[in-house]
Amino acid sequence: NDSGAGSLRQAIIDANSTNGHDTIRFSISGTITLATVLPTITEGVTIDGTSAPGYVSGIPGVIVQTSGSLWAIRVTSNTVNLNISGMKFSGPSTNPAVQVTAGNTINISSCVFDGLSRAIEIGASTNYTLLNNHFNSCGGTGTTYGISLGTLVGTNTLNVKENTYANCSNLYSISGFDDITISDSPLADVSLNLEDGF
Repeated sequence: NDSGAGSLRQAIIDANSTNGHDTIRFSISGTITLATVLPTITEGVTIDGTSAPGYVSGIPGVIVQTSGSLWAIRVTSNTVNLNISGMKFSGPSTNPAVQVTAGNTINISSCVFDGLSRAIEIGASTNYTLLNNHFNSCGGTGTTYGISLGTLVGTNTLNVKENTYANCSNLYSISGFDDITISDSPLADVSLNLEDGF
C-alpha cells in the first residue's frame, strides 16, 4: 500500500521520529504506486529491498512506481546517512527517483532504475557509492542527466562500481569530487559529463 500501517510511507515516518539509524525491511513483495511524494528522510536509514520475499539479485521484489513530478526518496540534511539496496524505481517522473540535496554518506546498491529521465541526483554530500545497480532506459537530453552527482562538502569520495546499463543516454554528470573511482565495464550506452578539474 502507498500509506497506512505497514507501508513504506509509514515506515519512513516512524524512522524519522526515532533517533539513530533505522532499517526498513519488507515482509511482502509488490508494487507501491505513489499517489504523493514520500516523506523527506530526516534520520539515518537503510531501506533493505533484499529482505522482500522472493528477492533475487537483479530482480527486486519491491517496485516503487513514480509518475508526474513525484520523487520516491528524498534527503535534505547533511547529517543523514542513507543506504538503499534491492529496490526497483520506475518512471515516468520529471523528478529524480532518489534526490539528495544534502546528505552525509549515500550508498545505493543492487537496485534497478527503469524509464527515468532523472534517476538519481545527489549533491552537497560527503561520500557516494553506486554499486551493482542496473539502469534501463534512463537519461535525458541537453542538460538533463539521468545521474547527477556533485559535492562541495569537505574531502569527498565517489565510487561507481559494477553497474550495468541498457538503452541509456545522457546519463552521468559528475563534478566537484576529490577522489573518484569508476569501474563499470563496459560503459556502452553511457555518456559522461565530467567537470571541475578532471
